[in-house]
Amino acid sequence: VKGLLPALIDPTRAVDLTPLRDRRATAIALWIQGEREYRHAKFTAALQLYERALGDDSALALAAVKGAQAASWVHDFPRGLKLVALALQHDSLLPRRYAVFARGLNGYFTGNADSAAHWLREVVALDRGWSEAAAALGEVYYHLLPSDAPLDSLARAAFTAAIIADSGFAPPLFHLLEAQLRDGALPDADRLIQRFREMEPDPQLLLQISLMRECVAAPAAMPWRERVQRNAVSVLLAGKALTGGGHQFACAEGAFRSILSSPTTGRSERWGAFLGLQGILVATGRDREARVLVDSVAVRTGAARSLYVLATAAGARMAEPAAALDSFARQLYGERYERIPNAENLWVIGLWHHSQGNVAGLRVVDSTLRARALGTGNPRDRYFATAVNARVALSTDSARAIELLRGLTGALRGDVEWAIGEAVPADHLLLATLLLARGAHQDAIRAASVFDHAQPIMFLPYVPLSLAIRYRASMALGDEAAARRYRARLNGLHRGELLNN
Repeated sequence: VKGLLPALIDPTRAVDLTPLRDRRATAIALWIQGEREYRHAKFTAALQLYERALGDDSALALAAVKGAQAASWVHDFPRGLKLVALALQHDSLLPRRYAVFARGLNGYFTGNADSAAHWLREVVALDRGWSEAAAALGEVYYHLLPSDAPLDSLARAAFTAAIIADSGFAPPLFHLLEAQLRDGALPDADRLIQRFREMEPDPQLLLQISLMRECVAAPAAMPWRERVQRNAVSVLLAGKALTGGGHQFACAEGAFRSILSSPTTGRSERWGAFLGLQGILVATGRDREARVLVDSVAVRTGAARSLYVLATAAGARMAEPAAALDSFARQLYGERYERIPNAENLWVIGLWHHSQGNVAGLRVVDSTLRARALGTGNPRDRYFATAVNARVALSTDSARAIELLRGLTGALRGDVEWAIGEAVPADHLLLATLLLARGAHQDAIRAASVFDHAQPIMFLPYVPLSLAIRYRASMALGDEAAARRYRARLNGLHRGELLNN
């Protein structure tokens, strides 16, 4: 290794070879090959090479750390958690920055977003030139919901720092491209796309970026149906990546509709497109069309019925089917909803009672849900129980409600991106609303800015109300420039009426 390194890196750079000392040469060779694939955003190949290295020498903790990173990019969290556990088992063999880095990854995989951000910020402070640390911190801001704000801006800053530190490192470049295309910044995006192509990344990533760029350049001319026939998954991901913060809805709507109208798309792609399209319809005030869409799916998929309640919480006119959902739940699962199969469904019923000012019904849900959380000890059950309990507390103590709602931030590792409940969108909106009412205008803006987060598909219906909160808070602070930006975004969604309501 000592003989090889001068040919690979700046010979004046100090390199800590401790993690490689006494390790098998074949394992080191596999790790180096994994590094090459990883730097070019070929994550599946990199993960396989890192795991082969560990199969040859399980004490090569560097390969475990990097394997965990690669697993996160292909969304294989069980593999990632197993690898990071192996890295922590051998953390004495790692340089300090890698040991701290592994703790950050452990927080990321277990869903402890604030813990992950804490450790990764510490790594960045230890080595501000380490692109891996900056990129990993960006991943936490991009994929989870830590209490830092605004998450979208923090993610972009972290990815930019990673690229400045290492211009040949492809992974953060991908997310920056998504953000620039979402903003419609085509000249800047084109410069980065050329760099991304030269790195020869995973073809799926390059295809997604190409689809996004093609539509942003000419939304009306985008042949989404043809693109769906070639690769429906990439169309879904491209459409979703364009929706964050209420941007590029025309492109995203075309992508989602093309998936739903194609007879060849798979069930998971259709479900994702359904969630995205209903979110766009509610956000843009097309309540009747949204109702027809949800009706058409709810007949076949019971989970879709929750959207009646969530859309109502986002301001849509769907109270009638939402009330029917509550009646159905009581008939099927008991007057106290004691036989409802999961905590998320109880949380939905709690949202309904709160929207109707029915404190007694809300207390019933709260009691049933807290008993379930106590009995199972499941963090997910406790998470939803806290969300409902915050609404009960609101009837007597708004300060306590705010405290509980703040505790929901970054508290759960679930499918934040696609699941109906994990991102608790109605609860984030309630927190921002309460802060605005208390005159905590800057805090209200910070809380409402979470809806610019590009990942949770269930944030889409709430973007307009979050913008209205930010507009009012900015006006109260005398920040007319910010208020104009929020007003322009609302008008772009055809929801300017919210400024007068």
